[in-house]
Amino acid sequence: MPVRTTSLVLVCLALAALPACGRAGGEPTVEVGTGQFDFTRIAPGAVLDMVCGPQGGQHIWVGLRAKNVDITAVGLTLALSHADGGPIVCGQQLSSVELVPIGGWGELVGIACFVLDVEATRDRPLVLSGRVVDQAGRGGAAEARFSARAPPVNCQRRFGDDGGIASDGGIASDGGAAGDGGAAGDGGIAGDGGP
Repeated sequence: MPVRTTSLVLVCLALAALPACGRAGGEPTVEVGTGQFDFTRIAPGAVLDMVCGPQGGQHIWVGLRAKNVDITAVGLTLALSHADGGPIVCGQQLSSVELVPIGGWGELVGIACFVLDVEATRDRPLVLSGRVVDQAGRGGAAEARFSARAPPVNCQRRFGDDGGIASDGGIASDGGAAGDGGAAGDGGIAGDGGP
């Protein structure tokens, strides 16, 4: 075989092995899951915790991962709904996002699915559906069924020792609010109007 033909064959074989060029092998696979920082697949019948957000709302961390697609620019959709056909709890639709390559998968995690009606969602069967499509039209879909439990505390917007608004509506020594109308010994204004 001439050198020129051998070189061409080797180049073609090398290009065919590069998944980043959009030549991913196998059928596209998608999984939906949970996780703020790391992807965790949702086991059938799992119970996920709603989390208190910084502004008093509740959310569930959701995510998605895919393989055998070009992860550099995918369109993705995530939707959380009641399994019995109730209204959609929350959803995300992104037209072009790059998934993070981890262990042969492309992942996107840490998506806060905000739950506006906690009472209507708590302890009810839910379905998380996800779909990914790359620029070449390759993609797939997945879903997971689970239920969610509400946080063990009331998530109303109330801060205190952490620098936010105290429940009594005044200004606290940590930069938040204290009941006497002034800041305490941290260099702010004291309750008598002096430093």
